[in-house]
Amino acid sequence: MAINIFITRKQYWLPLVAVGFMCLAYMPVSHAENMAKPPSHHALVLENDAYAIGALANPAHDAELIIKTLTKLGFEVETAHNLTRDNLLTIVRQFSDKLPAGAIAVVYYAGHGMQLQGDNYLIPIDMQPTSEQSAALKAYPLKMLLDQLSSAPSAVNIVILDACRNNPFRPTASRYRDLSKMGLAKISTPKGTIIAYSTAPGQYAADGVGNNNSLYTQILSEELLRPEQAIEVTFKNVADRVRKKTLDDQAPWYSTSLVDSFYFIPPADVSILTLAPNKNQQQAVNARNIQKQSSSWYLSLHGEEWAELEHQIEQRAAHLTKDEIPQLSHRADNGNVVAMTTLALAYQEGLQEGRHSQENRYNQASHYSYDAVTRAGASNKKSRQWLLKAAKAGFPIAQRLLGEIYLLATTIDFDSNTGLSWLEQAAQSDYPLAKLDLAQRQYETDPTSENSEKLWSSIQDQGMALQGEMLKKLQLFYIKPHS
Repeated sequence: MAINIFITRKQYWLPLVAVGFMCLAYMPVSHAENMAKPPSHHALVLENDAYAIGALANPAHDAELIIKTLTKLGFEVETAHNLTRDNLLTIVRQFSDKLPAGAIAVVYYAGHGMQLQGDNYLIPIDMQPTSEQSAALKAYPLKMLLDQLSSAPSAVNIVILDACRNNPFRPTASRYRDLSKMGLAKISTPKGTIIAYSTAPGQYAADGVGNNNSLYTQILSEELLRPEQAIEVTFKNVADRVRKKTLDDQAPWYSTSLVDSFYFIPPADVSILTLAPNKNQQQAVNARNIQKQSSSWYLSLHGEEWAELEHQIEQRAAHLTKDEIPQLSHRADNGNVVAMTTLALAYQEGLQEGRHSQENRYNQASHYSYDAVTRAGASNKKSRQWLLKAAKAGFPIAQRLLGEIYLLATTIDFDSNTGLSWLEQAAQSDYPLAKLDLAQRQYETDPTSENSEKLWSSIQDQGMALQGEMLKKLQLFYIKPHS
């Protein structure tokens, strides 16, 4: 049986889903045909890269990729490149004014964005940074774009902003003064609109150094073409994949006031239809739903992926310098468990301060030299605090490391029960190192034949998921039980 999903105009409310044509049976056929019809699809793709200050490498590539993607999805696409403020004002107004009734509208922007006093702005290429007071007059307000779309007769408006790249208009001296003002700010979502951001408030998004596209747009283009995904699922998947790729440094999010179901590629038995407004139903839609981003993308990791994640965290911590602490702490304070764990490891060894040349002791005759890293600022207290916070937030790597601290009594008194408890929690995920570590420590704590069997079984089960070097890293004492 076919399913027709009716998308109402954003100013009105009507029943959303009808199975087969059951709801149409209650109205005259001619009236139903006039009301229910497939919507037209229209898109406006905007990109700015040729900035005098803070030129960007990838918006042009991103725009090209999105144009190809939306064209495949049946959108009629308009494009505009390297825009001044006047260009933005004119192009957005013209696009909104000619949207047909009941249309699906997409506006995509790639370029610089900034927030001032809680308001968001898209940065024209001719904007010169002077003062915050004058910036509002020289930048293009995001609110203006949303107001234009909100007044159009379209049924659904989708705004996609890959616009939170590192802001060159903010003075270096104040960059860390208020980290909550990084990127774009949260805003209310107009009726019938979904707004997708390349990163969460208070974060910057990468431009994609060394790549043709920003990471966000690359993943977005892939997810848009996945069939049978509701639009909320599409943007949630984008967020999860970007967070995983960036170790939570970039966390895309979206805000929606849609109450109708919408698919870019509907299931085979689903039709997307637009309903004209019913004068007898003037109830305004005001059902804003801020999507809470998934914070546990890492629980989907398997086998060697866990070892790679742990290696990346260790490398970050090993090269962390003092000037990087404010931004990393900001991410950690906002719930980034990878940042918490990185800080824990960094404070354990001390922060990198500099390098100096030393004579190579192992080949003095050759007069070779090597760079020795100077470290300072080690703090076992800070290390344990961040590790405990990440462990309590459910991050298995932090749980495993914390368990080891209690069991090895390195910076805290020995506590077998607490240590094993943290290892047990870490081993609940598909994390081979945690499972092996738990089995080893259980045997060391209670060397019974039963625990010996468990250890050997864990080695056999989990060892295949890891490379030899990762097994050596654990420094486990493997004992094959007697038959």
